[in-house]
Amino acid sequence: MSSLEVVSAAFYKKTGRIRPFLASCEKHGIEPRLYGVGQKWENFCRNKVELLVPEIDACRSEYVMYSDSDDVLFQADAAAIMGAYASLVPGMDRVAMSGDVRCWPYRTMKQRLLGMSPAGDPFPFICVGLFMGPKALLLDTVTTLRDAWRKGAPDVPPKLRDDDQCWWMHELMHSHLSFVIDSGAKIVSSLHHVHASDVVRKEDGFHAFGRRPAIVHFNGDTSKHLRRGFGI
Repeated sequence: MSSLEVVSAAFYKKTGRIRPFLASCEKHGIEPRLYGVGQKWENFCRNKVELLVPEIDACRSEYVMYSDSDDVLFQADAAAIMGAYASLVPGMDRVAMSGDVRCWPYRTMKQRLLGMSPAGDPFPFICVGLFMGPKALLLDTVTTLRDAWRKGAPDVPPKLRDDDQCWWMHELMHSHLSFVIDSGAKIVSSLHHVHASDVVRKEDGFHAFGRRPAIVHFNGDTSKHLRRGFGI
């Protein structure tokens, strides 16, 4: 099985904030490469794009995953994650992006994004909290994002100038990037905007849409439930 390294931004004074994430990593034998601990948070593009470039470059594994840290739990080991990735990307040669139920911020991209995923999949839009792919390709992708952000673009609203998801969508819109969306939650399930009516009972427990992804992302308002559960 191909090797995988996980890189995570953790711009907090101490690692207590990401205790659930670290506990889930330890349980499944994953040693995340943390960066930003004790450093000042500046903005999304600076911290999760520009500073991510050298972190990916320093990895020695064949494949690299970027993951947020304070709102993420791993439910499987690296081998299972790679298996899920291979199922999503049979050639294992493209960047895979976690999915979401909401198209934001470029709503004009809705139909294009829907066309990138199988009809009926629950998460056809993008969530930049987790993405992975071959190291060289991921490095090139994030470098492209960094350069675009540094240069700027007239069609990027000023209030979104430093928003990383804005730039991922912007560069896709202008065909400067290409990636696969994990619309069926094979690798990761985003919980933002997932309602109780979407959660079904299976033999191995409760999980959204009848899937048991390798990773769960408590993005948006759902992160408070994760922190409350761990007393943070």
